[in-house]
Amino acid sequence: MAPSGDAQTYLTGAYEPPLAAALAQLVQPGSVCADLGAYIGYFTVLLGHLTGSEGRVHAFEPIAENAASIRRNVKLNRMKNRVVVHQAALASSVGRRPIFSARTGGSSEWTLSSEFAEREDVESDVKHAQRSIKTTTLEAALGADKVDLMKIDIEGAESEVLPAMFDLLVDQRPLLVLEFHREVGWPGVEALIQANYSFTGLDNTPCPTPTGPAAVPYQLIAWPQ
Repeated sequence: MAPSGDAQTYLTGAYEPPLAAALAQLVQPGSVCADLGAYIGYFTVLLGHLTGSEGRVHAFEPIAENAASIRRNVKLNRMKNRVVVHQAALASSVGRRPIFSARTGGSSEWTLSSEFAEREDVESDVKHAQRSIKTTTLEAALGADKVDLMKIDIEGAESEVLPAMFDLLVDQRPLLVLEFHREVGWPGVEALIQANYSFTGLDNTPCPTPTGPAAVPYQLIAWPQ
């Protein structure tokens, strides 16, 4: 029987095709990639195929059941030796933090940013589900690996994570494929501007250096200059 719903979307390769196409153009065999906000590993596995047997992928996913799905998908695709699954959220420090459901009533979207979690609330007394999760920094997790490309979809936490990795951005100059979350995520884009990155859409259409959140595309590529 054919899979239905989300499973069919994943298995047929119909999940976020513009993002998948952009990664296919940008990732080189042998690259080291980081998947920030890996969910169940769809893009982790894609990155594993693109980097090939000589590459490496670091996948970051704080929710235990999602991280377990990534490990299963990695094993099914025979990538266990070149994909590292970190059951942790990227943050500005190593430790533990609360994480919030990003939609009212709980969902598969979780965020370190309580501001982002509450962005669509109508009533001030809405209670978001919380979990305590492990956090890490990219430098602590990568060890000796130098990252070439990062795919980032962390539900507004780019506002904390990108400024925290400013020195890495300046030193290693990775490409970034970023999902941007409006005013909440703006400090992350400011950090990229300060680190001398330029911006395009996923289709490589140039974007002028943004002066505020309204000028930033929902999905973009940040290019080191």
